[in-house]
Amino acid sequence: MPASGLTLVALIGVAVWARTLVSVIPPLLRRWGALRSNFRGDQIVTCGGSIVVLGALPGLLALQAIHNDNPDLRQALGYALVAFGALGLVDDIWGSPASRGLRGHVRALLREGRITSGLIKAVGGLLAAGLIASFALSYKGLAAFGATLAIALGANTGNLLDLRPGRAGGVLLVLLTFAIGTLAWFGDRVSAAAVATVAIAAGFTQWEDSASRLMLGDTGSNALGAATAIAILASLPPDRLWILVALLIALHLAAERWSLTKIIARYRLLRYLDGLTGVRDDSRDGT
Repeated sequence: MPASGLTLVALIGVAVWARTLVSVIPPLLRRWGALRSNFRGDQIVTCGGSIVVLGALPGLLALQAIHNDNPDLRQALGYALVAFGALGLVDDIWGSPASRGLRGHVRALLREGRITSGLIKAVGGLLAAGLIASFALSYKGLAAFGATLAIALGANTGNLLDLRPGRAGGVLLVLLTFAIGTLAWFGDRVSAAAVATVAIAAGFTQWEDSASRLMLGDTGSNALGAATAIAILASLPPDRLWILVALLIALHLAAERWSLTKIIARYRLLRYLDGLTGVRDDSRDGT
């Protein structure tokens, strides 16, 4: 069978595997007590983003076996899913809502001498992003620094968006689709297939997340955010790197100052688009 046929089989396999995980993992997480209150106060299974990580990894490994040339993107996506998924899992299990945002974690360290799981995640994420940018994606010099920022901020962007059912997954899936289309348009179908493995696994998880049957948790929002940033980096010309970094920094500065949910609630178009990503409770969305 030609490589293109094997690639298609691998992607179909990812879909079947991810659908299986959607049926198996949430009941296990519920049995283990991995529950968290959602914005309505309902107890929902969290760490659901583990489906994205476990769903995409076999597909990336299969593509690595089928296409042994130019493995940088496939390796970077795999490393990001594992590293940021693990860091997010630590925060999901041991994290406390008492300290929120980067300022909250730094304040806990400076004022109370307390190292939060969120701070561990932030520092670990920056280190992981640096290693992925420098070694997996082979960025050098100042570009490596920029790519490190893009990946780390991309991971946290997933976290910033994950405040309503399906919001993070919906936005990141749109960006992944853009990356897939761009890579395919310019003839890099192998890289497009690698990104598609992540998108397929995320798509099955999104179906459950959007209906508020599970939460991505930091496990999923961080892993999917980092993978999306890597996919966008791969699809953009090198001279667009710093534009991406600037946009991500601006988003984070805005999120530190204002509530993204309140901004969305203020504008009808944003409310409509946000509602497409998952169930909402209009009486509470302004909070």
